[in-house]
Amino acid sequence: MNRAASPKQAAAEVIAGRPGETARKWLGPLTLFVAVLFAIDSYLVATQNPLPFDVPIALFLQQFPWGPITYVFDLTNNTAGYIQGVIGVAAVILLFIWNRRAGWLMAIGAISSLLDNFIKLWMARQRPTPDLLHILAPAPGYSYPSGHAVYFTWMSFMIAFVVAPRIRPSLRWSVWVVAAIVIVLACIARVWAGAHWPSDVAGGFLLGLGWCAFVLWLPERWRKLELAGPRQQRFITRLMKLIRRLERLSRPRLRFLFDHRLSNIVFGLLVVGLSAGAFLAPPFTGLDTLPSLGVVLLSLGVLLEDILVVVTALVVGAAGVVLEVVLGSAAINGLGSLL
Repeated sequence: MNRAASPKQAAAEVIAGRPGETARKWLGPLTLFVAVLFAIDSYLVATQNPLPFDVPIALFLQQFPWGPITYVFDLTNNTAGYIQGVIGVAAVILLFIWNRRAGWLMAIGAISSLLDNFIKLWMARQRPTPDLLHILAPAPGYSYPSGHAVYFTWMSFMIAFVVAPRIRPSLRWSVWVVAAIVIVLACIARVWAGAHWPSDVAGGFLLGLGWCAFVLWLPERWRKLELAGPRQQRFITRLMKLIRRLERLSRPRLRFLFDHRLSNIVFGLLVVGLSAGAFLAPPFTGLDTLPSLGVVLLSLGVLLEDILVVVTALVVGAAGVVLEVVLGSAAINGLGSLL
């Protein structure tokens, strides 16, 4: 594949909802590029208020005869607070039931709304005032970046991404067109209502888009790390060395704990719990590594009847579960910040 065709192939893989090798090479640079644009927009917002283009564009959008599209504007503008939160949580739950990977991608995508709230507090930009714009929908809080722009960008992008692989290839473009239309209308609606400056919705769109690209790039990046060929042989060799070392260093400690039916049940439940932790980890993130290693060490500890190895296994496995909980809590807080 020549270099000129690479971006087209990468876009085709993302549109299909199945990022491959080519998409992986472009998602990382895309994330960085969007982050730079967001940083530039943030710097301009912090040093100039409003920006030179904010008032002219906002007045143009407010004076343009939108006709019945204004009903769509009203709908997206009224989709705020608890309504956004309920829709976001419902989407995550439904997609998680439908496809575990899709649910995790949607949940991690929701973290962008949490980032939006932190940046709002940090930037502390005031919303448009009545002396400059016509305020149709007064909104509380700070202005930059637009929470609606962030929300509708990650929500529309992620839904299109996870739905695309399950529909006919000839119809996939329509899903992305709908997603793009929703994003554009939601962003315009915030300026039309006088709730945000154009630079606010630009920042919100860039934040949502950049986070979506990052969420897709990171799992696919780790997914590439497969155990195959020489790498698989090195892994097996190191694993066997670790097991032999444990056998040499280990000795029976508190052996009586391993001779009871109750203790065997407890060890079995611990194996089930750590296995569940590995299973529930977001796919291709590598977060299943520590719970899985905990299961291996726990099994070795029981076989060697060494409570020290068992304790080590529990520490390793618990650390992996804590990492999952921390990331999961961040995703939930991202959704909760919408409530």
